[in-house]
Amino acid sequence: MASRGSKADQWETERRNNCEALRAENKLPTTPFPERLDSPARWLEITWPNVTKFNPEGYSKEDVPTQKAFRDAKVYKANKLHGYLLFKINEAQSKKRTAEREAERERKRLRNERPLDKSLFGDDVEAWEAAMKKAAWDNDKKRVVLGLEKFVNRGGSPAFWYKLKDDERAAKVLAAKVAEALRRSTRVRRPTKHYDPAAAAEQTGASPEDSKYPHLGVEEDETVCRIILGEGGEEALKALGVDWVCGAWQSETSLELKLRGLMEQLSRILTIGAVTTKVHCDQALAALERELDKRLAAWYATLPKARVPALGEATNRGDASSPPPPACAAASAADGADVRVDAAPRFATSTACGGAASALGDAAETPSMEVRLAAARQRGLDLVRLVLDANEDVRTGAARFAGDASDASTAARSADRLTSIARRASPDLKNKHAICDALDGLPLRDTQFGLLGLTLLRAGFVAFDPTTGKAVDGAPIQRMRARVAGLPVGEKGRGAKFHRHEVVLVAVQLAFANKLLDFKRMRLSLFQCVFGRYLLALWAWLNGLTLTDFLEMGLDPKMVAVEVEEDEVKLLPPAVAVAFAGGVKFDTADALLEVHQNANKLFAAGKNSVFEDGRATYIDGAAGIVSTLLAAGADATGSAAARGSVAMDIDDAPPLSAGALRTFALAADAVAACYAPVRDDGNGHSRKLLASFCAGALESPARDSVLGRVDAVLADGGASCLAAATRIVAGAASRVDLAAFRDVVIYVPPPPEMTFPCEIQFHTNTVDGWLDSRRIDDFFAVYSALKVHKTWGCEPAWVLESRTCLAFQTSGQQILAGMDLEEFTAPSSICAVFDY
Repeated sequence: MASRGSKADQWETERRNNCEALRAENKLPTTPFPERLDSPARWLEITWPNVTKFNPEGYSKEDVPTQKAFRDAKVYKANKLHGYLLFKINEAQSKKRTAEREAERERKRLRNERPLDKSLFGDDVEAWEAAMKKAAWDNDKKRVVLGLEKFVNRGGSPAFWYKLKDDERAAKVLAAKVAEALRRSTRVRRPTKHYDPAAAAEQTGASPEDSKYPHLGVEEDETVCRIILGEGGEEALKALGVDWVCGAWQSETSLELKLRGLMEQLSRILTIGAVTTKVHCDQALAALERELDKRLAAWYATLPKARVPALGEATNRGDASSPPPPACAAASAADGADVRVDAAPRFATSTACGGAASALGDAAETPSMEVRLAAARQRGLDLVRLVLDANEDVRTGAARFAGDASDASTAARSADRLTSIARRASPDLKNKHAICDALDGLPLRDTQFGLLGLTLLRAGFVAFDPTTGKAVDGAPIQRMRARVAGLPVGEKGRGAKFHRHEVVLVAVQLAFANKLLDFKRMRLSLFQCVFGRYLLALWAWLNGLTLTDFLEMGLDPKMVAVEVEEDEVKLLPPAVAVAFAGGVKFDTADALLEVHQNANKLFAAGKNSVFEDGRATYIDGAAGIVSTLLAAGADATGSAAARGSVAMDIDDAPPLSAGALRTFALAADAVAACYAPVRDDGNGHSRKLLASFCAGALESPARDSVLGRVDAVLADGGASCLAAATRIVAGAASRVDLAAFRDVVIYVPPPPEMTFPCEIQFHTNTVDGWLDSRRIDDFFAVYSALKVHKTWGCEPAWVLESRTCLAFQTSGQQILAGMDLEEFTAPSSICAVFDY
């Protein structure tokens, strides 16, 4: 692994080199270090010779003037000096945090909150390990019962916890894979001046649009990020980031997207890129507009009705040439309409007609949004306050996961709640318009996008246009645009649009970089595609987060690559710790990306190996069944020479399963009926005929068919019945070849001779661990059937009840609760899991 000096050493070398350069040019400034740094002008008195006197304690990055200010002051190598000051401030803050953590650990031990602290056991290592095992290990169930965070907080050794976890899951192979992936890159950390988001997105299979947003920690985005933080307020943005994540990074949010028919816009079920966040923002604003419509109608209904004059009553009082006062003008224009507030004259005709209808006893309808908004403006109604007051008791964001949150406001509500509502509107979940109408009718508190809308409205980043009722950008975003409009031509940040989803993503990065997220308590979803995991890793790398920071947020370092400081190596699984005793660093964002791609390649290689084994078992099993029965029936039929088979006595034939015999019998009947083998007729008609024949034969086989006779014999049970069935099938064997058998076998559950013993295990959609293993021995049979039948409804009857499809359905229902496999994915998607 490559080795260089620390970042502090690098900056000190930079300082000395610049001083030497100035001295060589006889330009060494003699300006003393300013006594106080209480204004930008004072900061600009700092030079390379006097910067050694800079004490960063008590200063933040926001106190330092911009690079442009240093350049305008003609400071030598202004950008570098600016970077040096920022580094010193960051270094001081990092040391302070480290000292605070150490002090807190000691306080916990002194308060007897760390009963597993090694210091309590002296040199008795065995007693220490026994205490740790007693606290975290269920010996009867052979599993870990205490989470890593709680275990470490009690003073336990993370290395020992990982050892117990390895014993539970026998996961040392996984640790070795992580080590191999990490071994491919080294890094001496340096500032990131350029990051190509489009290229990174492309390499991870995502849309280039997914990475189009400002990145904290990238120099090219620094100006835009500073403007967002300056106008949005750092604390307000942190709060928005946490609350947004608590609403958007939930399984129920993805479920609502799917039910509304919006999932086709996205490249994956769960992601955190710009494309998905924009869709989330758009839906949140649509929910707010619907809520305003409802609340404005309710408000309007409370206004007093104007008197309805009798038909024919004169209303032309006063001088017609001079306009009446506004209130009178509105009343006169309405002429007795069901108008509760002075409306603009342009609505006179429509409201007058409405008034006449009301006077005649016709049912009055709710006035248009335009009329209600005019009334609201006349009364000075605050539209934002109208919606917020109506939803004052609704918990959003982090408040939903606070300790005192009620069951109704937390994730304790039924996971399939939205699906049940949608299914009442459309039983097969296909009528998206009906589903959207049903979901749109729910209160804001009952949909994820309603909660996200309230989050934006409460934070002030969204408001309402008083003339249209549309949700629009709030004051902070408007200030951002106004500020960037004043930048000189060519200045970084000039032309930035500050789309609301970009501002939201900066807020999310800010919350992540400041470790304000708790993936476990907030029940946040993990993003297990390459792009999603890489994005979290990138944010961590750009902002200096390391392994300890990940553990504080409840993130599993085996899911997302992260840098490891030398003193953090002890927190790694033993196999990785030994390989990287000096820590783990990444040179560039590309090196970080490569780690995730390599991990995916390792997974793909393992998957492809299993796939090949399954295919070989399936094909060889079919060939074995056919050759065995052909050989067994050759002597009786006299066809051995013609078919190339070696005749054998039926009693000497290797025993076959009942499933194999029934499948071969069905094939013999299909061949006799001229439905097999399938002919390539170009339009699939031959395949449809075979499918129809097999479905009918399996449901009600003819008594004199091969399948009917085999079923009758097998119904008695016992080994003798298998032998009798074998004789029946062998008698018809001459008509069946391997091609015909393989055409037919996809319409029945695969015989055991054609299945490959295999288990699959899915991770939960949160940080809670793994689901129970499930057998998918029939995966290649499912694959073969769905490669032929590419749409639901025409697949063989057994497929949806297969082990493979049930396992995939269970996994998908973690996110798309209440939906069946055929409702949330297509046969091609299942095949794509195995395709390579």
